[in-house]
Amino acid sequence: MSSSRARRRGRWAAVAVLSSVLPACGGGGGGGGGGPVSLGTPTHTAAAILDLGGAGTDYAEDVARFTDGSFVVAGSHDAAITLGAGTVNETTFATAGAYFARYAADRSLVWARDVALSPSAWLASACALGDGRAVFAGQFPGSITFGEGEVNETTVTAGAGGGVFVVGFEADGDLSFAWAVTATVGVFGAALSPRSLGGFFLAGGFEGTLTLPDATAASASTLASAGTLDDVYLAAWDASDELVGVRQMSGPGNAFAASVAPMTDGGAIVAGAFPGTLLLGDGETNETTLTSAGGFDVFVARVGPNLDLMWARRAGGPGDDAVDAGAGAPGDGFAFAGSFPNGMTFDGLLPAAATLPSSGDTTLYVARYTPAGDVAWVRAAASAAFLRNPGLGVLTDGSVGLATTMFGTTTVDPQGLGATVEPADGSEGLFLQFAADGTFAWGRTMTGPDTTQPQGVVGAGLEWLVTVTVVDRMTWNPGGPDATTAEAVGTSTDGQILVLVPNVP
Repeated sequence: MSSSRARRRGRWAAVAVLSSVLPACGGGGGGGGGGPVSLGTPTHTAAAILDLGGAGTDYAEDVARFTDGSFVVAGSHDAAITLGAGTVNETTFATAGAYFARYAADRSLVWARDVALSPSAWLASACALGDGRAVFAGQFPGSITFGEGEVNETTVTAGAGGGVFVVGFEADGDLSFAWAVTATVGVFGAALSPRSLGGFFLAGGFEGTLTLPDATAASASTLASAGTLDDVYLAAWDASDELVGVRQMSGPGNAFAASVAPMTDGGAIVAGAFPGTLLLGDGETNETTLTSAGGFDVFVARVGPNLDLMWARRAGGPGDDAVDAGAGAPGDGFAFAGSFPNGMTFDGLLPAAATLPSSGDTTLYVARYTPAGDVAWVRAAASAAFLRNPGLGVLTDGSVGLATTMFGTTTVDPQGLGATVEPADGSEGLFLQFAADGTFAWGRTMTGPDTTQPQGVVGAGLEWLVTVTVVDRMTWNPGGPDATTAEAVGTSTDGQILVLVPNVP
């Protein structure tokens, strides 16, 4: 899993570790200040809240998991920060920067690295490769030096139009490579995903001439945008860090990719948004032009191992519709989530639920497509005046997890459960699980004295890893039988919480 936001989702950093064991869940979900609201009757237990915090203001970006249960996280901090406090690998970074860290399956720190980033730079996504390496990407101006003092120390430069950095670390934390993806006008978005044939995918948007590097060349390939606005790019590198393919998706408006997920044949499914029209697979057998129904619509496209287009689908309505996150599902399916204001229709073979009506508010949707590009199911997950950038993950049993930030009264599963949740202070986090067939399973709220913002979600076997940014403290399911509060560490106004929620059938 990894997703890149067109509008910034949040940032994080980690320090001392506080683990809180949670008792078995009963029936109720959190309901802000008014006591628990029933959000399903889950058959699971919540395992632990891993509390992460620093001396300054720290933000979370993304989390990715390896098959052995270890995971990597990335984020930023504006003051000194210590990771793995009190453990054998405790690491302190004295000044502001961005960190990259790997934790073992038991949540102990394995290694941590830090770089200096300007305030206008930010991390976007994390990716765990099959060979044990970790890859991270983000946007930056100017220059960044990675692996300072190491054999592979590398300085990357963004260029006049800004750039996307792509940095890889070996399993032991040593720098593997660092590149800059640049464009003459601008490049944004950096959605990462492992590649089943080895290596990884990167997708986003660009304007002007895009330059893509690899292990042997600073400019292994270039693309030119079709007009004066952004096109989509999708690139693949192999296990030797050689660029093996790149594709462009063009239209008259600002199009971008927000998520990419691997398929077992070596290809990928990529999702994003576009206004007007979007040309995919230009000159190929399955060349397709999609047309928006209103403002921005969503595209979902599958490419083969050589990145040739296999199929493309559109989803949208009369308003500006968004896709924020996506992940591969068992059997080469694809699940994704976003929002719409005025109803939305999902193209493909359409079951009855493939058209979602307007609720009068912003509606958060979750959808699943089959490997052939047909709609398996779609569901309205929640509706409110404002729901912020969801994160999404998929478990090995096909369950889909969704985390979002809610502002004001929120209706959960409006076409089914219809439970109303009222945030107590500022904004609150909301986590929802849907079964493999799309039916609502259960939900929980995450509250604090101010903003509580979930960000990255990854399925880990039958366990969820969810990154959350909080102010001062966070309570999981307030008023419910499994309510647990974790305090932020240090004197910062923002603490960071990593929530691990096993799903035990």
